[in-house]
Amino acid sequence: MIESTVEQESLINEIVNSIPVNIKVNVFKKKQGCTVRFQNGYSASIIRGGYGSSSAPYELAVMHNEQLDYSTPITNDVIGYLTVPAIVELLCKINDLQIKE
Repeated sequence: MIESTVEQESLINEIVNSIPVNIKVNVFKKKQGCTVRFQNGYSASIIRGGYGSSSAPYELAVMHNEQLDYSTPITNDVIGYLTVPAIVELLCKINDLQIKE
């Protein structure tokens, strides 16, 4: 569990600084996570404390137009038990998705 805003900002900075793409990040005010928005219309919701463990505490959901999207080749569900490097890899894949019409 993220204990403070400083820890939350540290997580977000680590993720954002690891991604070689142009993104916009919105931090959840009351939840422990963020939404990463891509120019292709997709986004990723990342939280800590959902489906996870102490060594892989993060969960990621692929979204399109603010709705969960289970139709991508990345996943057909929420992905849990993630580390920061795994999140970065998934974010790069989301960034590479084709724009949906």
